[in-house]
Amino acid sequence: MRLLPGWLQGREGTADYHDGVDQLFLKQMLRSTDPLAFATSWSTRLLVIGSVSRMNQELDLRIAPAAPDATMGTIRQIVRPLDRDAPLGCQSVLVSAQLEEPPWLAWETPPALTILRGAYATSRWLPEITSGCVISVLGRAEPGLEAAVAALMQARSYAEPLGSTALGWVAPTSCEVLAFDEAA
Repeated sequence: MRLLPGWLQGREGTADYHDGVDQLFLKQMLRSTDPLAFATSWSTRLLVIGSVSRMNQELDLRIAPAAPDATMGTIRQIVRPLDRDAPLGCQSVLVSAQLEEPPWLAWETPPALTILRGAYATSRWLPEITSGCVISVLGRAEPGLEAAVAALMQARSYAEPLGSTALGWVAPTSCEVLAFDEAA
């Protein structure tokens, strides 16, 4: 079984490429991580499923840590999706929700985190996910929202509810959080 596509085999964990790495931005955003090692390592710990074109637009949004004189960067610099044309390293894989077969089932190690971006991705792929943590991002006006909510409620019916304090995160205003853990 392969962890990465064939054209990347043998590159896992290497630090061969470092041009174009904004080490200051990475250090500010990922304080306990060596920015060059992060930028040049190969990993599939994060799987993001949804509309690839929409996700690519969102990855180009600019962000900065909440600190005076912080360096601006893009979400892409943190998520670092697998890209054949950017041999710098990756920390995630973006896949279309429209796939026929889930490629992650053939990976040697399941991703640690999966983000389901949109109602279709949630309703289609939630039952197939093997990650330890799954985040579903839904908009109230999305087509197919009812099916996505039904999939989430079905998963929750076999789980233990988690309080918001268990997440170590406070949802911003206008966001709702439904958290649950596998039943013991």
